[in-house]
Amino acid sequence: MQGHVHFAKVLLAHKRDLAMELDLQGRTPLHWASANGYVEIARELLQSDPLACLVHDEDGWTPLHLAMKKGRSNIVIELVKARPEVAEHRLSHGQTALHLGVSHNRLEALKVLVETVRDGDLVKAQDDEGNTILHLAATNKQIETVKYLLQRSEVGVNTVNRNGFSALDIVEYFPKDFKVIELRELLVHAGALRAIRFPTSTTHQVVVDNTNEENSTIVVDRASVAHPSTNTPPVKAFLPESFSGDIKKQKEDKHEEWIEKKRNSLMVML
Repeated sequence: MQGHVHFAKVLLAHKRDLAMELDLQGRTPLHWASANGYVEIARELLQSDPLACLVHDEDGWTPLHLAMKKGRSNIVIELVKARPEVAEHRLSHGQTALHLGVSHNRLEALKVLVETVRDGDLVKAQDDEGNTILHLAATNKQIETVKYLLQRSEVGVNTVNRNGFSALDIVEYFPKDFKVIELRELLVHAGALRAIRFPTSTTHQVVVDNTNEENSTIVVDRASVAHPSTNTPPVKAFLPESFSGDIKKQKEDKHEEWIEKKRNSLMVML
């Protein structure tokens, strides 16, 4: 359509179902209008059929996903106004439109979506790896995005992903530079903690990384574990020094490998 509003109006007047027609990629005209920022055409298509904004292509992308990837803030407003539930649709790895906004460093579009939807569950949503948008912003060293997110009460600053990392954990494992120092100060000031320093609770969850890279979760109910008798002297157990050193090294290697893998993969998006 190349942004020609009058031409689009004429087509829709003669063919009302045009808004829902799919191309070979499973995309509607609204997908293309959203990706290219054609606000007036997007309005016409939504007026013709608001359900068009809920259609996902063969890769699972809705018009909102494309708009967030491209940073089309005005399109984001139109899509969410037409069907607010479009913001709930996730991609194949559990990413929301907000995850895409952070992955592609689209802060203004991110702000628009957060403040238009006003859904706390969406803001603190985790993808299939357990990453929140704060995890991704920290991984990409996006200082302004982190500042914005820390101002939102919905954001869980100490949420842990499936690898057991909080946002502060990610920052702590980066080589120190000015961005890392500022990110750390922002997070700590907002109450961020390293995951290993979290207060203990009655239930403790441990994520074990197996050699086949599939995570197993062990849940221990502390309340169900018998406490030692008050008459019994406490017994301390120590691991052999060499074994303890191996565990520490494996944990550090795992953290560094995950952070490097995540930073590289964030740049490879459809």
